[in-house]
Amino acid sequence: MSVRVVAATIMGIVLTLLLSFVGAGLLEVADGRDLAGAFFDAGPRLIGSTLWATLPVWGVLIFVGNVRNRHRGGSWAFSTNVLTTLAVAALTIVGWFVVALIMGGWALFLVAISLVSCLIFVGAASVSLSLTHLWFFRRPLVPLPPRRFPAPVRATEPV
Repeated sequence: MSVRVVAATIMGIVLTLLLSFVGAGLLEVADGRDLAGAFFDAGPRLIGSTLWATLPVWGVLIFVGNVRNRHRGGSWAFSTNVLTTLAVAALTIVGWFVVALIMGGWALFLVAISLVSCLIFVGAASVSLSLTHLWFFRRPLVPLPPRRFPAPVRATEPV
């Protein structure tokens, strides 16, 4: 395993978390909170309280996907990681839906809160993973081997 894969994975995860916290903080600022409370308290709490169970799973899956795709192009690793992010977000929403069905009453509001935090998370992950795989740790293009064409067939002269 190369250092490049580990660095790209760590950078993608950290950048995703930072952008998720900033996105949730902007949402809290729009709701009327002060800047310090929104970016250092309410934003990270929104992401952490709704994605606490699936963020470690997402980190492990991103790492495994990057290790498996280390010999492929950056767009292949990017698309694998974005699909993983979408699957984890869907798993989070389904998990909160099950919790809401068990609890009943106003607990269905948890699904709406988790939907908003998952949208912020997917947007932040898409931006950070595209920066990580397609810009910061872009793999050089490998030229294709020369293609060998068969010898041209000569037309025979008419008799």
